Amino acid sequence: MGDSEIFTFEELISEFNHPVETYRANHTLKPDIIIGGAIVYRIQQVPQVLVVQRAENDSYPNKWEVPGGCVDVDDTTVVHGAIRELFEETGLKAKKVLHVLTPRLFEGNDGKRFLKLTFLVDTHDCSCVVLDPKEHQAFEWISRVEVENQRPKFVHQDLVEEILTGFDFFEKYNKEHL
Repeated sequence: MGDSEIFTFEELISEFNHPVETYRANHTLKPDIIIGGAIVYRIQQVPQVLVVQRAENDSYPNKWEVPGGCVDVDDTTVVHGAIRELFEETGLKAKKVLHVLTPRLFEGNDGKRFLKLTFLVDTHDCSCVVLDPKEHQAFEWISRVEVENQRPKFVHQDLVEEILTGFDFFEKYNKEHL
């Protein structure tokens, strides 16, 4: 991953700065799989977040989501796994991990317990998104209004709330830091 591993994070992210096996063993819910997602924010005429459309031949075909995927045992830490997924799926390099949303636990069809951790990420340059066509077929920068109107169609309803919470955080963060 090279340069994509060079990023900083806020102190509250330090709980995720452990190898996945250590984090999983110490987590009270004992998830089988940890998924790391990334909400990336930019301001054009209006604030926007990045979403990617799943490939037509993948699970949840043509649905939209934020970049992310399984944190691997060979990832340096849980947060590094989420940042690796962001880079692999979009080509974007994280500059700073600002926040993590409330973890979400769910059960897959196979009975495995998944823990989804969605990080709010500032990137070096959000203008050069490059998708992996095996996983995603398109990307869009969408506004809060588009998310509230459920456009585009997301993988699951919980993602709408995650993205709206991300907008709330970024708006507050920008008022305090810009």
